Amino acid sequence: MSTPETPPNEQVVTNVRVDWEQPTTAAVPANQFATTVGLPAADGKPDGIYLTIGILEPPFLTGSPDEMQKQLQGLENVTTRLLGRYVLTRARLAELINLLQVAAKKYDAVSERGLNDDGGPAE
Repeated sequence: MSTPETPPNEQVVTNVRVDWEQPTTAAVPANQFATTVGLPAADGKPDGIYLTIGILEPPFLTGSPDEMQKQLQGLENVTTRLLGRYVLTRARLAELINLLQVAAKKYDAVSERGLNDDGGPAE
């Protein structure tokens, strides 16, 4: 929106704090990921990257090892439960990749050092 002080084709930039709402459900593990490049738009570029996240749980087997082997042989497939589908722009994909790389480095650093008795990272 333009104001008398701002020409219509000039952007106004301001900083706004973003607060995340608190989760209301438990975190769900995810172990299956798929991506699809979107269809091309009028300019020929893909309209985004489609990210699908799911979880594949092992089949529930009971009985002796031989009985479980027979149950496995009777399976034709196992199904990934869909957790969510998201569409990302190329720029947002780059942000997500960076965020995941930072998280992986932090995870590795904590894993290598271990944790103190209070649950915090070891010095």
